[in-house]
Amino acid sequence: MATSTSLHVWILIPFELLYLLLLTVVVQFRSLIRLLIPSEPKSIQGEIILVTGGAKGIGRLVCHKLVEKEKNLTLVIWDVNEKATSETVLELKSLGVKNVYAFQVDVSQRAQVEKTARKVRAEIGESVKEEVRRYPSKPNISFTTIYPIGIPTDFIAGVNIDMDRYKFLNNMLTPEFVASEIVEGVLAGKEHIYIPRSARFIRYITDNMPSEVTRKLFDFVGVPMEL
Repeated sequence: MATSTSLHVWILIPFELLYLLLLTVVVQFRSLIRLLIPSEPKSIQGEIILVTGGAKGIGRLVCHKLVEKEKNLTLVIWDVNEKATSETVLELKSLGVKNVYAFQVDVSQRAQVEKTARKVRAEIGESVKEEVRRYPSKPNISFTTIYPIGIPTDFIAGVNIDMDRYKFLNNMLTPEFVASEIVEGVLAGKEHIYIPRSARFIRYITDNMPSEVTRKLFDFVGVPMEL
């Protein structure tokens, strides 16, 4: 019986590999089409959008730009700074958004995140709970991860980046530009947003280099690896 099962598995492997290969081709082709012919931005009317770090800096700008696109939505702001969070809520409500909720949470603390997530579901998320109930394996909840490089915020204040030899790499991006790119990416349904877009290529190169070579490359260009 065990031999028969093992044989069955071995027979399926070539077909599974072929399926994965074909799927890769289809997905890459679809990505190319989307790159050449961008799709229409999705509507966020009536949506619930959670912005982590939404009380200051780029997160706050993202909230404002979302409101510029649509006022009939629910914004949930998570931030560690309670005072800044309250101020941002007042700003957004003054712009015409009725449903703005703020929660003080340090997203680096797992326990706080889980506790706050339960509070969000209890106080706001009837629609979220309904989505999870109807589609437990694939709820209509999407996540967007941002990969920013070279943005002049408090996070990198005081970092000395010497790129005199490579001035084309030294175009520090403005928070306003970054916020716009994030919102456009969210409306386009992207899961990963690289800012600037060349950062995607840079990450691909560094991910496929030995770590020692990557460190030397960053030293050569003059950028701390932490950025």
